Parts: sequence; C-alpha cells; structure tokens
Amino acid sequence: MVLVVDQDYRTMLGTAFYDRADEVNALRRALRAGGRLVVVYGPRNVGKSELARYLLKKDGLPAVRVDARLLSVRGLEAEIGVEALGTAPARLAREAAEALLQVIGAPAGLFDVALRLAGILAHKGEALLLVDEFHELPRYRGSRGRRYGEALDDLRSLAAYLAKADRGLRVVVTVSEGFAATRDARSRLEGYSTRWLLVEHMDRGHFEALYREYAESRPCNLAFHEVYALVGGTPGALPDLCPLSSGEVVGERIPAWLGEVEAALSAARSTLRERGFERRPGDVIREALGLLERPVKPLREPERFMLGEVLVEQNIVYPVYPGRARVQGLLYRPQYPVYHAILAEAVERGVESLLELDPARVYERALESLGGGG
Repeated sequence: MVLVVDQDYRTMLGTAFYDRADEVNALRRALRAGGRLVVVYGPRNVGKSELARYLLKKDGLPAVRVDARLLSVRGLEAEIGVEALGTAPARLAREAAEALLQVIGAPAGLFDVALRLAGILAHKGEALLLVDEFHELPRYRGSRGRRYGEALDDLRSLAAYLAKADRGLRVVVTVSEGFAATRDARSRLEGYSTRWLLVEHMDRGHFEALYREYAESRPCNLAFHEVYALVGGTPGALPDLCPLSSGEVVGERIPAWLGEVEAALSAARSTLRERGFERRPGDVIREALGLLERPVKPLREPERFMLGEVLVEQNIVYPVYPGRARVQGLLYRPQYPVYHAILAEAVERGVESLLELDPARVYERALESLGGGG
C-alpha cells in the first residue's frame, strides 16, 4: 500500500502525521457545512485530538485549543493546556489562558468554558474553539464519580446556544467516553446544527509505519504484532504499552482488561434485570460476543440493543451507525481487539465469569487473531 504521511508535522507523540485523509476531509466538510458544534468521538487513543489539531493547523483556521485534562488541575498556569492554532495569534491563547485560570478548580463545565471564551474569540470574526476530552472538565468529576448526565446536558445547552448565537464562534469537542456515542446522546442534539465524526482505529499499514518511527527513538519491548493484536491501531496506547514486556502484559495488563469487561457485563446484567430481562452471566457473555459479529436492529431486538448501549457507555464497544457501515442495522466494534479475544475465549471455555480465564491464553488468542474483531 502507498503510505500517506505528513513528515512536516509533528504529533504529540513526536512522530509524523500518518494517514487519516478520510477523517481530515470529513472534519473539514463538517466545519464548512455550517456545523456550529462538531463532536469527534471514537475509541480511546485512536488520535481524535491529534486529528482536530492537525486540521486546524494545516488549514490555518483561527482557533484556540483547550485541553480539559489540564484545565481540571489547579496551579498549572504554565501548562494550562491552551494553545493558538492556525492563524490565531499567540496573544489570543494568552488571553484565553488568563480567562480560564479563573475557573481552574471551580465546578466549570463545557458551557462555562465556551461562554468565558466566546467574547475573546468572537470579536476576531470567524473563530473556533477546540475542547479536547471535554468530559474531563471539573464539573463532571467529583466524589460521586463521573457525572456524564451533566456533561450531556451541558453539550446540549452549548449546541442550543451556538445554533441561535449571532456570533461566528464554532466549537469542536473530542470525547473518548462512550456516553457520547449512545443513541440518547445523539437524540439530545438533534436539530441544533451538530455534526458527528467517528474516528476509528488506524489501518494496519499506517499504524505499523507510525510504530516503527516511534520505536526508533524510544524503548519498545513489545513487537508491533503484539501491540496491534491487543489494542489495534491506537497511537495513543504506545507510551503505556511499549515499555512493558510480554510477561508484564500477561501478568498485569490483561487481568486489568478482564476486570474491565467483567464489570461492564455485570452492569449490563443489572440494566437488563431492571427492564425485566433476566440473564445468566454466561448468556450475557455469549450475547456480547454476538454483538461484535452481526448487526443489531434496535426496534426488532430491544434486548440486544440495550446490551449494546450499556457496553458503549462502559467503553467496551463503540457503535458504527448504518449510514457509515452500509448495513441493515447497527454495528458494534470492540474498543480494543483484546476485548473481542476475551469474549471469544470465554464463550469457547463456557465460563460464567471472565475472571476464570487464563490471561496467558487470552494473550495467545489475541495474537492468533491479530486484532480479533477490531
């Protein structure tokens, strides 16, 4: 295959920018089509933030980027996560940073941040605000855990405000948490000039080239085929996985993944039970695997659809809606290929709990499938 790579651009991993031509063009079309709010969503670590950052820089769109992960931390004035992109002057980023320092540590959400910056950006004419991982803003974190209902409420409030505002401000948000990919989230934003962009795993050829470049300057104990079999084309996973040995993956990482999927299936059983559908653990495991192997028709298969929505919220799978998948129904794909290997191994072994599985065997199964269902 012919690699598409921009060697003149440096990503936050320190590598060139690989592929993503379709996604870059899709985001460009969304912004040009009049979308006042664009939600960029998809699996963890696939490069959603880098994609948006790349387009804004390359197209020269005057924009300010805010990293919500840093905004939620007190006292990081020098690393507040605000930068000017495109043709926006550095002074604009400084003004934005000064304004946002007032909300650090406060219960600030997306609507608060956008309104605080609207006045700064709007008088520049057409301006754009990029909020990376908006669900990490202070309002949605706390002693009660993640408050995703409030995050969706703020997202809808912002969409309604932007749809009616006479200013030229547009907002792009990235989100890696599954709550933003459910049907409920999409329905809440209907009619508010909102566009959605799904970013999926990078294809194998481009991801291998990225891995090779990354591994040239940093120690990487896992071979490419191991990384790809476990987490698919997810560039953001390299800093965490590369330093590990195969033994550490089997002894530490796979048990953690088993626990994540087991917890998600437990949540799914509880939700189904509340709706009057009693399921044994082994049945839910088999049905979860089935989600990854054939499309779901929500109206005709409410139980399967309900299970899929819970697993989306729990960040185990993500949905591919019919317009993109070109299938009669809704497709679900695993956030990481290893999740598919876990479910397949559990069904083959006939276990009632994923914690009964041998991590070494899960690891081998992932390598055998070279990416499972992802």
